[in-house]
Amino acid sequence: MTAAKRKPVRLADTGPDIREMIADWSIYIGQLAPATQKIYLRSATKLADWLEAKGFDTGVAGLGHKTLTLFFNDLGGAESSRSQVYRSVQQFFRWLVEIEEEIPAPSPMDKVPAPSQKPVPVPVMATDDLRRLVDTVRKDNSFEGRRDHAILRVLIDNGVRIGEVAGMTVEDVDRTLYRITVTGKTGTRILSCERKTMEALTRYLRVRSRHPRADQPELWLPAKGSAKLTHWGIRQMVERRVEQAGLTGRIYPHKLRHTWAHRWMANGNSTQDLAHNAGWSSTAMASRYGASAQEERARAAALRANLAEEI
Repeated sequence: MTAAKRKPVRLADTGPDIREMIADWSIYIGQLAPATQKIYLRSATKLADWLEAKGFDTGVAGLGHKTLTLFFNDLGGAESSRSQVYRSVQQFFRWLVEIEEEIPAPSPMDKVPAPSQKPVPVPVMATDDLRRLVDTVRKDNSFEGRRDHAILRVLIDNGVRIGEVAGMTVEDVDRTLYRITVTGKTGTRILSCERKTMEALTRYLRVRSRHPRADQPELWLPAKGSAKLTHWGIRQMVERRVEQAGLTGRIYPHKLRHTWAHRWMANGNSTQDLAHNAGWSSTAMASRYGASAQEERARAAALRANLAEEI
């Protein structure tokens, strides 16, 4: 028989019930991406379910760091899943403390240790595969060829998100200073381009100036049809060029971002600068790419050390 669910304990001085506050929180986070809202609410609900199952007080003001630590100790699942729940519940309590003031500062989550999470190496592309991909458009002087060459160069050179590329305008390209401007989830960033990337952009802008829709502000235009090349249009273009290059395995636009970040770390650059250029609000994601490049850096360090030659 299944054990009966315990009734939650409610004391007069422990503030509003957690489920009531989760419902109110859902309104506050309504401006976030739907996927993020779903993760946040699912995580907070897990805490509410656990409190009720254990018979703990469900008033938010009565939840101390010891009770929350017990919750995370009981939490099963993969390391990445536990970390996701931790970050979500952390945001919930930050809202309770800083916005709603239902709990006095500091947040009880400040004393709850984060679940240990070993960085998982991310999948990256080999240099030869990147070269084969670019070779599909390198000498293609058609409108689509020059456009696709420029897009691929921007993705490989700067590791920008595909949505950020799709949102670029003509004014976002600074040919004098070799820079581009992109706008993403964390705001606007100005990024430097390598010479070959700016050459590809310049060649595309030249052929774009003769396009029937050349007066539109959007940078990436289709050869015909819709007003601009969309996020999905760029994704389909990359997949088409991957197939044309004869590359095997799962290769998708975001993998170019993974590869850029991996090469950044493999070249000995800092996680702080990587986070800034990638448009991340913290260095947590940068640490994942650091783990991916660690073995490559270790091999390079061993070659530089050249210990065998000294014996």
